[in-house]
Amino acid sequence: SASITNTTPSTSLLHIGSEQKLKDLYPNIRFTVTTPRKIFFKRLPFNYTELEHRRLFRIYVTNSTKKDEQREVQFYAKPSSTVADFLNEIKQWIPTLCSENGSQHLRIIELILNNDINLPFHLRICPDQLSIDKFDNCSNRSYHLEEIISDENDHNKDSVLIPVAHYTKENFIQINLQKFFPFFLNVIHNESFDDVKQRLQTKLGLTNREFEKYRFSIFNGSKLISRCDDNMGQINLRELKLIQNACWLGLELPLISNPRKTRKSLGSEKPIRIN
Repeated sequence: SASITNTTPSTSLLHIGSEQKLKDLYPNIRFTVTTPRKIFFKRLPFNYTELEHRRLFRIYVTNSTKKDEQREVQFYAKPSSTVADFLNEIKQWIPTLCSENGSQHLRIIELILNNDINLPFHLRICPDQLSIDKFDNCSNRSYHLEEIISDENDHNKDSVLIPVAHYTKENFIQINLQKFFPFFLNVIHNESFDDVKQRLQTKLGLTNREFEKYRFSIFNGSKLISRCDDNMGQINLRELKLIQNACWLGLELPLISNPRKTRKSLGSEKPIRIN
């Protein structure tokens, strides 16, 4: 069966055909005479001859054993396939992406980071009928693969999906993709902040001690409009729908005392200025 492999910015993806020799790789690799040469092999879930007809698709996946950790992984998709076709292939390659008691349905979330201070990022669910060749390989776009939570299939006029993003605040908001990838949460009219937090804690898989370190706020773009520290406060759906395209729930991450020791990759953090 196929396995998920973590990718790092320093890794170069190369492949050679069966008619070539291993030494054909050498001109593409920078090394000194004393540098050890390492070659890693990865088993593909399809025939090697299909590789040149498939498109490399980088996507973040949540670690199933540690939900506060994301990994950017590589899949190879047929450009002519739809999102639904691609997701069906992924489920066959890695069936463990769906939990035993979950909905068994996957979706792809697209995150677009903007330079617009009034709308710092945009989150959307990629439609199942969207063709894979319509996806752009842009530096400001990232993708996340997740299983749909069962209660999100039941939202109605008294509920709405709003983006949730984790951030650290110093002089700006810094979205940390490697810690938590932004996601959607179904909120209900007149639902208490305490109930929302409990569902968030379950989704994130955090202990009470870990979860109590977070602060919660509702943003309109980059503007803070409400602190959610009062657990008795309630979701006002009518107000949220007025700013639905720019509204998001922010989870303020606790500051790290020595970020150099714990930060894996500066490339996974995206700064957003806040008013």
